[in-house]
Amino acid sequence: MEANENFLTSHECQILAQGMEQKYATFLDDRTFRITAEKKSDGVYVTTLLSNSDSSFYYPVESRIDYVKNDLIPRKAALFLIDYIDVYFEEYLEQQESTLLFIDWKDQQYEANEFQIKGQILNKKVEDMAEAILSKGEKYEGPDLIV
Repeated sequence: MEANENFLTSHECQILAQGMEQKYATFLDDRTFRITAEKKSDGVYVTTLLSNSDSSFYYPVESRIDYVKNDLIPRKAALFLIDYIDVYFEEYLEQQESTLLFIDWKDQQYEANEFQIKGQILNKKVEDMAEAILSKGEKYEGPDLIV
């Protein structure tokens, strides 16, 4: 039995992400999807990232499922999570991005399966710039902040 029969390959994740980009092309502007899937001892983890080219919009939607508890094989568990996240992004993108997830793990149930999901929109560009400044030990020399 080949490895990809048990789980998703990175190539399959890339193809699924490209499918989401085609499906939501009118809503994406310069944003793209990237999907990663991983099988761990405690379950299957899938992250679907929607981001723009400079990472000033960076939205990782993370999900996890105990595939044994839900009586799924790891591959089907990963595909289930990707399907759910696709449904979420459909609502998110078509509702003018007002549908947001919790930033901490939240229990969900969908098609009789129990899993967890979380997501937070970040500006990685600004965060990386701030981290670079902090790692150099530079002082902030901008305007004084009024509290």
